[in-house]
Amino acid sequence: MKAKIQIARLLQYLLFFIPVKKNRIMFYANNRKGYVCNPSVLMESFWLKHPGEYELIWVTRFPETCTMRTGITVVRQRSLSYFKLFLRCGIFITNDMIDEALVKKRGQIFLTTWHGGGAYKKVGKETINEDETFAANFDKWRSEAKHALTCTPKHFR
Repeated sequence: MKAKIQIARLLQYLLFFIPVKKNRIMFYANNRKGYVCNPSVLMESFWLKHPGEYELIWVTRFPETCTMRTGITVVRQRSLSYFKLFLRCGIFITNDMIDEALVKKRGQIFLTTWHGGGAYKKVGKETINEDETFAANFDKWRSEAKHALTCTPKHFR
């Protein structure tokens, strides 16, 4: 594991006592520019139907591609702000695996929407033979993601 990830994980363990804000939701679309894929649809729904009720945070590797919107905070993945906001995050929604640098604590919900799996893309355990890193992290990730939206349940067996 890279040193930055190890330090980030250690700091999260040391700060485990910080309470979760149930109304803080973080959204991440794997390695994409702008607001895209299933997480953006969910974020848009919260933004339109519950204005001001939730603290909405869009996580991206490319924050410069996201237009500024009132009520939505944009942070760069694995930045100091990202980890600081995650510490109190109530819900983390992604279309892929959860970032290995994050440490889930009691009260946090991880939700994955996948990204077009089942009909035409390989997802979940179907990809294990293709990527050794994915295979090493899949079971750990699967145990942390208690909720998943996918077109077929076979990916989580």
